[in-house]
Amino acid sequence: MLQFALRGIGKNIVIAFTLVLAGCVTTVPELASVDTPAWQARQVRITALENWELSGRVVLQTKKEGWHLNLNWKRQAQQQQLDLAGPLNKGHIRVEQDRDQVILIDANQRQYTSDTIQNLIYETTGWLLPIESLVYWVRGIPEPASINRVQLDEQGRLRYLEQSGWFVEYANYVAVNGHDLPDRIFLTRSATAANHGLPTVKVKLAVNQWRLDKPGSPKHH
Repeated sequence: MLQFALRGIGKNIVIAFTLVLAGCVTTVPELASVDTPAWQARQVRITALENWELSGRVVLQTKKEGWHLNLNWKRQAQQQQLDLAGPLNKGHIRVEQDRDQVILIDANQRQYTSDTIQNLIYETTGWLLPIESLVYWVRGIPEPASINRVQLDEQGRLRYLEQSGWFVEYANYVAVNGHDLPDRIFLTRSATAANHGLPTVKVKLAVNQWRLDKPGSPKHH
């Protein structure tokens, strides 16, 4: 089955993943609610970026398993498409969402559906990724209408964020068409989530390239 095939991709390289994820903070810094005009204005500007595309790499680790995945993510308003695959395109999946449905297509062209993207990916692969929240976090803003605590950097951008049971660390930003967007993010299940019996999960997202719907050069590294 797909579930077992994909879960075996990174089983023998968990130690390497642990080293890669060592950049995550070990002590949660002091966070607070922020509601300044400058911070509100930044959120409005970034939220308006509805049509975007990114490609990069994801390292995902639990206590027992680890995966190293390639990511391509395209979003246009209420539609999006995610491609996730292990090394050499092993275990490739594609997730498509529009206003009506969410569909996952595996490497054998089998189709699966569920109520949310996060549940669909987890149920078929074991990869726990908070996609609904990452739609916002990957752009450097909190998910709206949900309680959050933050710490901003000297430029008024997110440095740390705690929301929806996750702790998010922003390690670097890059200029893309006049906007500062993250290109390296660490996610960890927060201490609060761990206390409620949720599994420990660490995720590193490294963006290789951003594309926005406005003219301009994409970001490379």
